[in-house]
Amino acid sequence: DPNVRAKVCNLLGNMCRYSAYFYEPLLKYGLVAELIARCRDSDRNTRKFACFAIGNSGFHNDLLYPHLKESIPALIDLLSDTEEKTRANASGALGNLLRNSGLLAPELLKHGAVEKLMHTLINDNSAARKIALFSLGNFCSIEDFRQRLLDLGFEKYINEVDLQQQNEPQMQKYISRIKSKLRPRTVDAAATAAAAK
Repeated sequence: DPNVRAKVCNLLGNMCRYSAYFYEPLLKYGLVAELIARCRDSDRNTRKFACFAIGNSGFHNDLLYPHLKESIPALIDLLSDTEEKTRANASGALGNLLRNSGLLAPELLKHGAVEKLMHTLINDNSAARKIALFSLGNFCSIEDFRQRLLDLGFEKYINEVDLQQQNEPQMQKYISRIKSKLRPRTVDAAATAAAAK
């Protein structure tokens, strides 16, 4: 029953929303693999809540990262889902897979996560755009992704989004966060050294 599948995914997502307490039981009872499978479900609500649950399974720490690796291709595909909330949840989940460590960076690079999130940022006019922007801020923390974003002309797009979103405080906050992470490390190091004198 698709309603049951969707409700179970939503329940698991809410169980992981505020702490990592349920991470080990999710693993122990094989529920991580089931959540990943539900990202390919024929029911749109099930896909939406499966993304939500996977995102929360990577939010608090990286304990489940090795087991969430298999979700990456599905999450990237769901950035093109017809359901706005699913696209937003998939964007957030991808960002959470880098939130606590760079363990999944090679897999995310291999599957083109940066390019797909940039596509969402540039072309999606829904809430998914804001979440993609936040997730790209997480990607900027990892040097390989930071360089990849710079090579793709990300600064230009960020400046365009900045001009378009002058009246959106949340977007402005995310943009400022990204701009600070995109600054060359050598400049930051020189500034720190100068301040220490």
